This record gives sequence, C-alpha cells and structure tokens, in this order.
Amino acid sequence: MVTKLREVEKENLRKKVLLFLTAIFILVALFLGKYFEANNMLNQINDSYSYLNIEETADENLFAVHSDTSTVAYVSLGRARGFGGEVKLAILVDSLGQIEELNILHQSETHSFFEKVINQNYLKEYQTISISELDKGQIIPDVITGATYTCRGIEDAIVDAAQNLEDVFHFQLKNNQTNKFRFGFPEIALILLYTLGFYLNYRTLKNMKWIKWLSALISIVFIGFIGQKMLTLANIGSYIMGDWPNIYDYLFWYILIAGVFLGLFLKNKNYYCQWVCPFGKVQEVLAAIGKPTNPKAPIKKYLHRGQQVVTLIAIILGLVYRNPSKTSYEIFSGLFAFTGSDFLFVSLGIVIILSLFIKNPWCNYLCPVKPSINYLREVKKMFSRKG
Repeated sequence: MVTKLREVEKENLRKKVLLFLTAIFILVALFLGKYFEANNMLNQINDSYSYLNIEETADENLFAVHSDTSTVAYVSLGRARGFGGEVKLAILVDSLGQIEELNILHQSETHSFFEKVINQNYLKEYQTISISELDKGQIIPDVITGATYTCRGIEDAIVDAAQNLEDVFHFQLKNNQTNKFRFGFPEIALILLYTLGFYLNYRTLKNMKWIKWLSALISIVFIGFIGQKMLTLANIGSYIMGDWPNIYDYLFWYILIAGVFLGLFLKNKNYYCQWVCPFGKVQEVLAAIGKPTNPKAPIKKYLHRGQQVVTLIAIILGLVYRNPSKTSYEIFSGLFAFTGSDFLFVSLGIVIILSLFIKNPWCNYLCPVKPSINYLREVKKMFSRKG
C-alpha cells in the first residue's frame, strides 16, 4: 500500500514538472518570436523593395520612396485578422495614390487556403485601385470561395495600410465595420452540440444510438462542410500569441473556446473532441463500417507520448516563427474544403483507411488539438488538488 502511494506521488510530481517545463518552453518561444519579429520586419521591407530608395518617416508604419530629392511613392504597412491569425502586408502607392504593388510580409493562414488566394491572383486585383476609394465596396475584388476569411483579412490589412496615408493624400476612409454578430447555421449547430454534450453528462436518454448519429450528421454537415470551422494548431498558436479575432465577425470561435473551457472547468471533460469535431465524427462513421481495434497498451502509450511531443514541438516552432500555420499539420481541408497539396490528400486517404481498422487513429494518435486540451485538463486537475 505504501509502495503504491509513493508511486502515485512520484507520478504526480513527474506530471507537475512536465506541465511546468511545457509552460516555460511556450513562454520562451513567445519571447523569441516577438524578438525575431521586431528585428525581421524592416529587413523584409528592404528585401521586398530592394530596387527602391526607401527612407523611414516619423510614422513607423510608413516609408517614403525617393528619387533624387523628391518623394515619388510610399510604402505603407497594414495588419488585420485573417482566418488563422494576423495578416501583415505592405502596399506600394504612387504619387497619385494608386496601389502599384502589394506584398504579404507575414500571414498565419491555412496553407491550402492562402495558396488558393495566390493562385487565383487575388492580390493583383488591387493594383491600380486608388487608396482613397477603398471604402467603396463596388471596387473591392470579390472574395474567393473557400477562402473568405483570408480574403477579408487581406482587404482589411490593405485598408489599414491606406489609413496611414490619409494625411499625405488628404482623404479619409469611412469606417465600414459594423457591430453585428455573424450568426448562422454553424453557430447554431455548435451551440446545439455543446448543449447536448452537457445535458447527456447528467442523464442518459432513450435512443442514444440515434442521438449519437444525429449529432454526427449535424457536426459533419454544418461544422465541417458548411462552416469549415475546425479547431486547429494554427488557431491555438494564434490565441497563445494574443491574436484574438473580432468577436462580431468570429463569434463561432468564441463560442467554441467558451465550450472548451466550460467543459474543462465544470466537468473536466473535453466536449469539443467528443461532440463537436466533424473529423472525429467522420472516423466514428468509418468505425461503424469497419471493425476497428485499439493498439496494445505499450504501443498505445508510446503513440500518445509521440503525439504530445510532436504537438509541443509544432506549437513552439509556430510561436518562434510567429506563424502557427507553418507548423499546423491538420488534414481537414482536404475533406471539407476539397483543397490542399498532394501530400495532404494522400495523408487523408491513409487516415481514412486506417479508421476502418484502428479506432479514431487521427484523434487518438495524431491530432494536436486533443493533447492541447488535455494539457489544460492536467493544469486544472493540479490546481484542484492544491485547493
């Protein structure tokens, strides 16, 4: 009995040390990322416009382009929130106030979504547009289907950059930001699924099998295919960096995060993975078709540890480079948005096949979201024991 108690105490101490070290690694990565970002921004601008004679102005976001003794153009920096995090860009504006060139300096978008924007020449559609007319909706290029939030982020960043030039060209852009919540089917489905999860935690209903499959259908259709809003490593990294989106445009994410924390702190449960995640539900459907089993205990233990290590490394690298999307390796976009690289589609196919033989292979052994939420669970448990 005494030996078992000592083993439990030893295991609890090991967990506390690991939780503490993880927090230290993340804080150090945040500091390094901020330091590198501040030093790299000016270098990026000089590299992007190396063919121009650029000088800094009193405004840190505005640079003058000189030819002999006169100013012939301006380079202005803008930033805004895209789908995965902050978008930073620079616009080159001529002496007449028209956009000549646009360069993305930093973005945290899902690779497949950003690639779609670039491949369809969305950035080039802003060339020759006068910055004084950016508040006129009819001249703004249409957003690209499947990359709406990325396009909006770029548009907002361009407007932010243009506002630095209002005094130079004597104009003022209207504030087109409306304080209206974007509330639709994905938000309704999310609230319904969370409510169902919380309710069933207290009591069991008849026809649970039908409720399970109905919730799977709601998740796959409304969260997956219609909303295309799954929690990813890019989201987690952006939130750690303090890059929280506008609640009016991104209400879905605030409801999602609120549900995660309510589940953790009220019932110590991960309701997102259990009830909301559409890719998890797809694997449950595949499990009903096949006959999946779990790996043996020793193998399962090492797979879980590998999942935790990979997740931590991905988060740290994303924070150091201030670009969580670069290390975000989810394969959701291939299924729900039908976009992605060849490697992504091959990986998706492998996971789908494995789901017929191994129970939830992505969720249990590969996904970075589950260990991230489990880390918060362990932190909560540690403080609960202290209390």
